[in-house]
Amino acid sequence: MTEIIVVGACNIDQIVYTPRLPDAGETVLGTDYQIGFGGKGANQCVAASKLGANVALISKVGDDDNGKRYIQNLKRCGVDTSNVLITDASCTGVAPITVANDGSNNIVVFSGANMLLSREDIDSAAGIMKSAKILLCQLEIDKFTTLHSLKAAKNAGVTTLLNIAPAIEDLSDEFFINSDIICLNETEASALTGIEVVDATTAVSAANQLLSKGTSNCIITLGKDGSVAAQENGEVYIVHGDKVDAKDTTGAGDAFIGAFAYFFCKLGSSNYMEAMKRANTVAGISVTKKGTQSSYPMRTDLPEALFEGIVN
Repeated sequence: MTEIIVVGACNIDQIVYTPRLPDAGETVLGTDYQIGFGGKGANQCVAASKLGANVALISKVGDDDNGKRYIQNLKRCGVDTSNVLITDASCTGVAPITVANDGSNNIVVFSGANMLLSREDIDSAAGIMKSAKILLCQLEIDKFTTLHSLKAAKNAGVTTLLNIAPAIEDLSDEFFINSDIICLNETEASALTGIEVVDATTAVSAANQLLSKGTSNCIITLGKDGSVAAQENGEVYIVHGDKVDAKDTTGAGDAFIGAFAYFFCKLGSSNYMEAMKRANTVAGISVTKKGTQSSYPMRTDLPEALFEGIVN
């Protein structure tokens, strides 16, 4: 039975490693190059699947070599690909990424086939929604398809989580009303609220402002400083980050969300903060390796204590 359903993007990552990120108009020589698998939707799927979740992805790739390779990668990672569709109307999405020595990055995404995922495609996959515990969405595909997905899951009694990434400043309140949980990073929270999010205190202020738009729970990730959450019942959770030697932060937010969804399903909604803590640990481990999905740990690579209280 599928526990987690993800509606989102598949992108081929083209990663260049450099001593530092270039300034505008500047050329910087790279020190290494990798091609990998990315896209927020697929990343979150793979992060959860590697922990042992039953996960299905609803997505669209191009009828090209990248699309075929991507579907094979998802299958290797244990993801249900029966609703990863193929189109000849556009290429598979790509994401050129620059990563500096300190682990920071900048990313440009060309969405390609991802933007062709339609509301009709979501309706065709409605059958798998009924068994799911949580639906994950982001904003790398057509936003109306995302909203349609959230509404469909909500109507099926499925918990909905929206990762507001990339940030859209004029995002309709409908997205918040149809999301039981929203998750975003400090940069995205700053853009949406006008509050400069630099620490846990300012993150809580931003989270409370976002709650007023109609969601029940707001999580803001703070990179190395951990994460915070605010809930409509007034509860606030602050999870401190683990000190790690970061090599590449690409996809760390997706590692957090995929892991959070896994622990949320396994531990139950009453263990919300515990799910955040464990997801924070998984995301912290992911940044100690280069790459995106390739950096996400398998359950067998993690301490058994992280899975205390979980029965598969």
